Amino acid sequence: MKFMTWVLICAIVSFASIAESNAKTVVFKNFKVKKQLFQEYQGPFKVTVQGDHKVLLEEDDSIMKSRGIKDNPLYQKIVKRVKEELLNQANKITSDTIKYNQSYALGDTNFSGFKWGGLIGGAGINAGRRLYPDYTASEDDKRWVVEDRFEIEVDAKTFLKNLSDSGSVEISNSSLNAFAGIRFRRTYTYIHFAESYLKGLTRDFDKLFLGFLKFGGSRFLSLEDHESISRKDYLSAHLSADAETPSYYFLSAYAGGTLRYSRVNDVSIHRPGSRDLPRENEILRVSVNKSRITGKAVTVGLQADFFNLLKVSLLSFEYSKNLNESSFLSMSFRTHDEDLLDNKDSILHQEVKDVLRGKLPENNLALMPFVISEQDTKRDSESMNTHLFLFDKVKGNSTSEVTVRNSSGTKYMFRHNEEESTYKKSWLQALFSSKKINKYKRRITDTVNFEYQVRDDERHLSLEEIKLDDADKAYLRFSKEINAPKIEGNSKKKVRKELVSFGKVYTNIEERVWKSLADGHLKGSATISVNAEIGGMGISSLESISSDEWKGITRWVCVRVDGDNDPGRLKKAQKKCLKSLRESFSEYKKVFEEEARVSARALRNLISGIAKYARGFNDLELIFGQENVGISGYFSAKTHHGFPYVTYFTLGDDQGKGLIQDALQ
Repeated sequence: MKFMTWVLICAIVSFASIAESNAKTVVFKNFKVKKQLFQEYQGPFKVTVQGDHKVLLEEDDSIMKSRGIKDNPLYQKIVKRVKEELLNQANKITSDTIKYNQSYALGDTNFSGFKWGGLIGGAGINAGRRLYPDYTASEDDKRWVVEDRFEIEVDAKTFLKNLSDSGSVEISNSSLNAFAGIRFRRTYTYIHFAESYLKGLTRDFDKLFLGFLKFGGSRFLSLEDHESISRKDYLSAHLSADAETPSYYFLSAYAGGTLRYSRVNDVSIHRPGSRDLPRENEILRVSVNKSRITGKAVTVGLQADFFNLLKVSLLSFEYSKNLNESSFLSMSFRTHDEDLLDNKDSILHQEVKDVLRGKLPENNLALMPFVISEQDTKRDSESMNTHLFLFDKVKGNSTSEVTVRNSSGTKYMFRHNEEESTYKKSWLQALFSSKKINKYKRRITDTVNFEYQVRDDERHLSLEEIKLDDADKAYLRFSKEINAPKIEGNSKKKVRKELVSFGKVYTNIEERVWKSLADGHLKGSATISVNAEIGGMGISSLESISSDEWKGITRWVCVRVDGDNDPGRLKKAQKKCLKSLRESFSEYKKVFEEEARVSARALRNLISGIAKYARGFNDLELIFGQENVGISGYFSAKTHHGFPYVTYFTLGDDQGKGLIQDALQ
């Protein structure tokens, strides 16, 4: 496996590492690479920025001197493609979007970005720009976040087969099959800011297409205040096996198993600004996160077999389990370190370069003075996918044990995550895409993320045993998303109605947007995504709610009846809601009144019920208090003419980035 991994990275990321200038062919154990392949990958270029829209690229090798750039033909091909095509395409896409919004009825509410995808040098390339309001900014200092993503992805077998078909590589079929299941993906994410949506949409395309240049030499020092860039490498391999029984009475069984292995290497560079609460004279933060993920999955099912011509899955279960172990380290540099960081001959410059390649500086004497926080995480997760003809359900949960070490000491925290997705299919989708979970009419996903801090002597206890001294050392996030792959046409009226109803309950988006959706003026795949965040003060406010007050709250949440008004005969769902919320609150309250501490298990059960039954901001405000709840999200679809449509909303106050993330700052 180590040899395969090394060969894959050599073949994908840096062809020059296996080149020989005087040889006609480079021979490996599994394949041969012809010299002409490397000649095809020649041509370094110089990059400079001119104005708001242009990037001028001139032939010159000065920009490709640093290791990882000068000898990387794939990056050189990307630069060439940017020069010849991508900048013009990005300018055209943004110009067309602006012109369209000027005449479109909802143009003043449309804040869409753009995407581009294609092949460069045999690798799949995807680039995209996303824009959204900065919810953390004050009313007097509003700005837009510009999130640029540039992704390089390669399937090892497909990549080598394409090279073989072109005659650049000689490889046998048996050797080619050895690379099946091995994939590599590298993603650059550049976060920067703009004064307005239009400026963010139309400027700085070099940050989208050429962000990888920041990892060469000391170019990271040119980041502007508040900007950050990260590079995430994902290498995965899997091995699968399937089996199927003969058909008896038009029924047959099938089963399968998969083993998975992945490695993730994530490096981030951030130049803090005034909004980031920087340390004194701080100019740079560098962090590296290395993860190893192992997993397995088992599938069993029953299918209808119509004379071996059509097989329809009637019932199936897929169970998967993963273990993720990761190490994170963050460093901070100040003004007086800048000259050394910029000096390629200094020890500090060389050590930081190693970190930017993804190396953890463990016990590194040169870098230890700059380390400000470390984090070790162990995450166990499992999921179950249940399929019953017209309906699919995916349910998963995970528990993360997190240890954070910084100047204030060592903190022990846990994160519990629960996620459930339900899928509704049409008859045709059930018949002809019975095993494909991505074929559906409508999908709803609910996620609950619960973080809390424990004492040193409690970190080895189970969730059932943990008692929290202080509930404000906790953080809660609810997420709810509804998606419909297709919403246009008379046959989709019911789906559009469901989306409109969901949007009116959970968002404050203008009524005219929902009217346009209901009337069929939007099309394509539609998504409404809602994130609700509750800080520690909101969670601790549960302690002051009496049992009688909770009964009144649940009458409103479950039945929509206020005060002593008679709700009449309750429906089954209403009874279930009342029972769930009242029993979980009673369990939570009992422990708190007896021990003056909070049961972590009882609190998790209570907030899981709240996440399931609360409908919108008003319900959460009623439970946790208005100042303790922040909601944000977006609605996306396509206009009738095929242009992307995205609009954003926010309610309440910002509640921070989470207990664990805040501890790392």
